Formats: sequence, C-alpha cells, structure tokens
Amino acid sequence: FVVDQYPPWAVGLLAGTVCLLALVPGSLLLLTAASIFGRNVALPFKPDLSDSAQVWIARAAMVAFAAVAVWLTLTSNESLVAIGLSAYATIGMLAPGVFLGFLWQRTRAIGVLAGLVAGYCVLLLPAAKSLAAAALPTWDKGLVAMGVNALVVVVVSFVSSAIHRPTLSDTAHSGT
Repeated sequence: FVVDQYPPWAVGLLAGTVCLLALVPGSLLLLTAASIFGRNVALPFKPDLSDSAQVWIARAAMVAFAAVAVWLTLTSNESLVAIGLSAYATIGMLAPGVFLGFLWQRTRAIGVLAGLVAGYCVLLLPAAKSLAAAALPTWDKGLVAMGVNALVVVVVSFVSSAIHRPTLSDTAHSGT
C-alpha cells in the first residue's frame, strides 16, 4: 500500500523508521536469549565457569542467534508480519511449561522439555504444519503448536509422576 500510494522518499523514510523501531525489541530479545543460554544451558554443563567466561559465552551466543535470525529472515519468502508472528509463536512455546509449573504441582521438567519439542515440531516441521493447517484451518499455527505443547506437558508429567510416586521409605530417608 505504501509503495503504491506515496513517493519513493516517503517509502524510504518509513522503511528507515521501521528498521530503527525494530532494533530496540530485537536487541532486547537477543540479549535476553544470550543471557538465558549462558546461565541455563552453558552453566549447568560447566558449573565452575567464571563470570567473565559466562559473559563471553553469552556474547558468542548473541552473535550466533543474530546470525540465525538474519539467515531465517533472508531465506524466508514470507512477509515481515508472518516472520514476526512465527517469532512470537516460538517465544510463546515457553508459556505452557511456565504456567503449568506454577499452577500444577505434578508438572515435571521432562514434561516441559517434551512439550517444547512437540510444540516446536508442530510449529517448524512442514509435514506437521500442513497437518495442523488441515485439521484446524482457521486457527493460528502458533496457537495449535502451543496447544500440542500444553497437552504433551500434561500427559508426560502425569505419566512421569505416576511412575515415580514417593513411597514411605523415600520420605523417611529424605527427612520429611
């Protein structure tokens, strides 16, 4: 619409403004993702990392995440709106595990991990995307993936908690 209705200088001004507006949330997302990677992925593998080593790992992760984001943007033939929706759907995959972790005592880490894997498969694999689109054509693909994620978290957590029920001897040894 803008290209058809406005002169080239106005389109350039608008495009430049949009790029500048995207820098703030994009940079915050990159910094947050890199910090989380350093603290929650790298640190558990090597607990004796110094603070400076964690910073360097986070910086390297930020560069890697930015490179992946640029690659995904340049190789995608979708509009920027579709790319943005996919990005927020990807971030939204964390919601079922977080909410169920707060609201349901039986939520297990293995269930959250399985839910994330299942949700990302529905969101990213072409066969799963087409199946979800055929089954629920009017629904957003991110919402379908989040529903699958939540269902898998509940099922895997329920099965996991049913398999390992604490016995009287477990509670006696733990001091409770």
